[in-house]
Amino acid sequence: MTIISDHHESIIKAVSKVYPEIPHGFCIFHLLSNIKSKFKKNLKKVKESFFSAENAYTIKKFEYHMRELDKVDSRIRTFLEEVGYDKWARVHSPNNRYSNLTSSITESLNSVIIAIRELPICTMLESLRALIQKWSWSNRNIANATLTRLTNKFEDILKDNYLYSINLTVHPINNVLFKVHNDDRKAIVDIGLRTCTCNRFQLDQLPCAHVITVLQKANHDPYDYCSPNFTKEAMIHAYEETLFPVGHKDTWEVPENIKSMALYPPQGRVRVGRPKKRRYKASWEMNAKQREQVKYGSCNQYGHI
Repeated sequence: MTIISDHHESIIKAVSKVYPEIPHGFCIFHLLSNIKSKFKKNLKKVKESFFSAENAYTIKKFEYHMRELDKVDSRIRTFLEEVGYDKWARVHSPNNRYSNLTSSITESLNSVIIAIRELPICTMLESLRALIQKWSWSNRNIANATLTRLTNKFEDILKDNYLYSINLTVHPINNVLFKVHNDDRKAIVDIGLRTCTCNRFQLDQLPCAHVITVLQKANHDPYDYCSPNFTKEAMIHAYEETLFPVGHKDTWEVPENIKSMALYPPQGRVRVGRPKKRRYKASWEMNAKQREQVKYGSCNQYGHI
């Protein structure tokens, strides 16, 4: 598990207090927005280098793209060091986030329930329950209708890796070590330890192109080297529980100790002025396709959260 949020101090403090053992990372789009407002440099060059650095699979690649950022403004590296490389860079992450480097799922959910949050508390809870019930039913049907061993997203990634592996050449070193190369690019694969020097196999937990070439040479099934979290069975188990409706209020059986409880609103300071309805500008909000994905429940299709 990993918590991904923006770089707000209150969230950092709350996560460290409530979830001290869970790694906490920062959304790369929020960090890019902070860099843009703080340094006001050429956004296009900063964006390309920053995204390439956070997606890098090796330290060498990461440092190359960080040097590209230094050419734009050397202060950006200092800012990112203070934030912590482990908070946003894939190669420095202390655990595997399964490629989730943004808070897009949370933001998608927020956009869907923006009207629901204005309802009275009981109506709001029932609306959220109905929404989750709808998504669970939809994703359960998608999982049951999947004909491949992996879910659609990871099946496509595996196919792309296979197409890239066609032009690679394998030279066995021993029974578990293999050298794979394409022109001047080389990689060492250890199928015993399940590692590749490109580092994609370890971080993605899917056979990269180098590994697929080796597995074909050794007559191994690539699906045996995929994470079980990406399988059809994992998705089915994620949505196998039934979410039951609450039922009419007249049918509720409420214990007497609950009925006798006196509930009061939480104490707090009422802020001056009209409450804010929107937190962020439209520069990074969801596009129409993302809104449709959330509407029909596919935003959690591969997360298995």
